[in-house]
Amino acid sequence: MNEPIQNSPHEPADSSSIATMQPTGWVLLATSATLVFLAIYFGLQQRFWLLPPPEKLEFVWNEDIKLLQNTRHASLLQDVREVKLRTTAHSPAQDWLPKVKAAVPTKKDGKLILDVFLIHQIEGHRYGVIMQYALLDAKTGNMVDEFARTLWLGIYY
Repeated sequence: MNEPIQNSPHEPADSSSIATMQPTGWVLLATSATLVFLAIYFGLQQRFWLLPPPEKLEFVWNEDIKLLQNTRHASLLQDVREVKLRTTAHSPAQDWLPKVKAAVPTKKDGKLILDVFLIHQIEGHRYGVIMQYALLDAKTGNMVDEFARTLWLGIYY
């Protein structure tokens, strides 16, 4: 009855090997958790999804203006005197307009007025805006150019 207890083949013979394995395991666990957090936060732009719609619009619009720098519209967008933002009376975007700063830079001696008409759009589970740009000659009011861009802002508005 008084037989000595033997260690299982799966258990280490002494506690010194356990002590050396624990820090490595914790370091790997902490590193993995950090990498998962960084992948979610930066890879999926987690901060973006937490922003209110006006801030999302401003962020996406600034990114879109950078993309437009490689198009034929770039030179026209650099000659803008004034930016007018507008939308329909019953659009949720109407509440956003006072909070949104235009992404297109203006200059006092610019020759064009940029009229941006926002159309709030819901498609399936995503929502966003269609931005209809009209570049007007500041002196005559004649349209110089027009184009539209769709900017997605999020899911489940």
